[in-house]
Amino acid sequence: MSLRKQAACLILGFLSQLVALLLSSGVHRSGGAAWAARIVLPLGAPTGGSGSVSLNEFLPYPHDVDWDGDGTADYLDEWIELYNGSDEAVSLGGWKLDDVADGGSSPYVILEGRVISAHGYALFFHWQTGLILGNNGDTVRLLYPDGSEVEAYVYGSASYDQSYSKVTDGGSTWTASYPPSPGGPNRPATATPSPTLTATETPTATPTPSLTLTPSATPSRTPTATVTDTPVATATASATPTASLTSTATHTPVATATASVTPTATVAPSVTLTPSATPSRTPTATVTDTPVPTATASATATASLTSTATDTPAATATATPWPTSIHLNEFLPAPHDVDWDGDGSADYFDEWIELYNGGDEAVGLGGWKLDDVADEGSSPYVIPEGRVISAHGYALFFHRETGLVLSNNGDTVRLLYPDGSMVESYVYGSASYDQSYSKVMDGGTTWTASYPPSPGGPNRPATATPSPTLTVTETPTATPTPSLTLTPSATPSRTPTATVTGTPVPTATASATPTASLTSTATDTPVATATATPWPTSIHLNEFLPAPHDVDWDGNGSADRYDEWIELYNSADRAVDIGGWQLDDAPAGGSTPYVIPAGTVISAHGYLLLFWRQTRIVLNNDGDVVRLLYPGGDTAQEYVYGSAAYDRSFSRMVDGGSVWTDGYPPSPGSSNYPATATPVTPATATTIPSSTPGPTQTTLPSATPIPTKIATPSPTATAEITPVPTPRPTALSESVFLNEFLPEPRYVDWDGDGQANFNDEWIELFNAGAGAVDLGGWQVDDLEGGGTAAYSIPVGTTIGAGGFLVFFKKETGIAFNNEGDWVRLVRSDGVVADQMRYERSPGYDCSYSRTTDGAGEWTADYPVTIGAPNRPGTPWHYWFLPLVMK
Repeated sequence: MSLRKQAACLILGFLSQLVALLLSSGVHRSGGAAWAARIVLPLGAPTGGSGSVSLNEFLPYPHDVDWDGDGTADYLDEWIELYNGSDEAVSLGGWKLDDVADGGSSPYVILEGRVISAHGYALFFHWQTGLILGNNGDTVRLLYPDGSEVEAYVYGSASYDQSYSKVTDGGSTWTASYPPSPGGPNRPATATPSPTLTATETPTATPTPSLTLTPSATPSRTPTATVTDTPVATATASATPTASLTSTATHTPVATATASVTPTATVAPSVTLTPSATPSRTPTATVTDTPVPTATASATATASLTSTATDTPAATATATPWPTSIHLNEFLPAPHDVDWDGDGSADYFDEWIELYNGGDEAVGLGGWKLDDVADEGSSPYVIPEGRVISAHGYALFFHRETGLVLSNNGDTVRLLYPDGSMVESYVYGSASYDQSYSKVMDGGTTWTASYPPSPGGPNRPATATPSPTLTVTETPTATPTPSLTLTPSATPSRTPTATVTGTPVPTATASATPTASLTSTATDTPVATATATPWPTSIHLNEFLPAPHDVDWDGNGSADRYDEWIELYNSADRAVDIGGWQLDDAPAGGSTPYVIPAGTVISAHGYLLLFWRQTRIVLNNDGDVVRLLYPGGDTAQEYVYGSAAYDRSFSRMVDGGSVWTDGYPPSPGSSNYPATATPVTPATATTIPSSTPGPTQTTLPSATPIPTKIATPSPTATAEITPVPTPRPTALSESVFLNEFLPEPRYVDWDGDGQANFNDEWIELFNAGAGAVDLGGWQVDDLEGGGTAAYSIPVGTTIGAGGFLVFFKKETGIAFNNEGDWVRLVRSDGVVADQMRYERSPGYDCSYSRTTDGAGEWTADYPVTIGAPNRPGTPWHYWFLPLVMK
């Protein structure tokens, strides 16, 4: 690496720390009121002992057990468990998990909003943390947000599926002899010896066949040990023997048989059986013995050993009932000013639902469901496998996870067992901003809306600390001075500087111009000469498909309503970050707007394809509006369409242009082109293929389409646009290359998630070809046959001609070594399309890039140009601008 770039990176580090210091001092708290209103749970001061947050258990070497419940037993099943020994819930946001200090994996920063309940557990799997615990020994560390160590444990060689755990939860002594207990208390193994019953019956009495044997109803045979007689009996019963088998065996069979028996055989058994755990089958043959046994094994045999019943022991499968200790405990339907999920924005994603476990054992919630109104409203949310709620602990679910929309005007909140049956529900009326509904007592039955919200912690009434009642009364008493002209400066918000204290009476100093008294002319209508940076104008709605029917557009194996899609296009020569932009249909109605996640970048002249399963935008088949909104909610572009045909898209005639058509074939993720017809005919002709039934449209979900034959006199092949079942290119392209990657992020939040950490590693691809390429099934990887698991690019991912595509570590899971590694791009047929090996990191927040996009040599001396063309130059302003912008 050149001296120039080393100097740039050193200066970057200094300025980054300076910016971080300014931010931590409160300069960035622009939303002061909202931040102050947020409930902050106690952080505690863990020392590794009782009454604090500590390391509690970890499993370094998963092998045969699918610990995270994803259906596969693999290395992703490694896990680390924390325990909170205090009586208060603790927010873990910003805390870190790590292995060897200054080596091994990059530390994992726990996300904001993660709460560990009082005396509860928090479980972290490898697929979340990215931490790799060595099988031959390593260190596990828990760190405070400032990086100082809470606790560490060094272990030696690890056995398959065996954990290291504290002897007592939150204690200081470790053991490897306890059975793993992820999300629950650490306990030694309990010995469960198998029974060794040997009950022998040796009846010696002479049977007296005088009674009619009438066994009662079907024997349910649930013995735990088989009771065996050794009768010595020779009785030939005529029609119906009247033997009454009276035995005092130690075994009590539960049911008596009522089957009628007509024995005809003479039985002289002389067997001595040793009962085992599995009941052996009692002879169903007719028995005519009437012994008076003197046996020591119990079994009041009023149910004689004769039955025509089934030999299936009474496994009348009584299914294990679901736990009854899980409760709806609190929910908040109308977030407004408080950033409840800690993502930096106070918005509708901050809705939340809290569950509580009133039992003494941890409970796996995998498969349980959260829902609102039955059979309407939002789709039920199925809790993923591996989610555990600790004993007397809480589980918190935000809207961004569940997709549930709780109406502000009243709705129902429901908790369902995995089989869909009801656990509990609560119907509420109108909801106030940032006010929750909660149980009066955790896990109880009475609800209230008067308690302060307590997400992830106990429900408590408000403490008697009255909040200040601000009476903001504007009573200007100054006499207007007509001779003065009030000139509001830059951004004259209509909040007089003296109006936020108790009951202020704004005086003459409260006007926009310091020397002017509060005069009449421009107070109410300040000239908002806001010089806000304009949003980019290069992002366009480019194509959308409202009525999927026969084509599996998203490639998930099913052609269904989830295949609706919307495509955006970036007409600029540089990449554009569209995090926070929104997609919507009808304004103030229809679907809830979809907010594009932070860090989403569309490359220069590139495309972004969004399916219904991501956006939940429902485009009506009989006409609707598609809208692209700026982050503030203002409309960037919209298009109103009429009735939509099956598997037919609406697209711009030229990418990013102004004229729309429904006559082009769908081209998701690539350029819009008219259909090629034979003979060549303008694609603006009729879209009804000759002698092809044209289905009459119905609203989604559509019923049975009514085909109507439209006869045409002569089959003029006018640009038939029937969708091809495989609308994506099938030939494997040779035009896509590795173009740039950044292996050691530190100070810059490259993925825009609000944190500068190891998840900001990224890889950029470039398409040097003249057409779009479908990368579904391609892989990015590091070391072949080792290192991190390869990342398979999802089906439907397309890179446009001359476009760039960026993948962050949080998506790929690929961890690059700072001491040198490989970067590989592998086609779907297994052929390596491109690879690069580096010997050492280029430096903090510095990248390796090609000198020419898709070609040329690799260099560490170019400035970072994520999602944009590589250019030579002094790296300085490229380093500093991201910091200022973030």
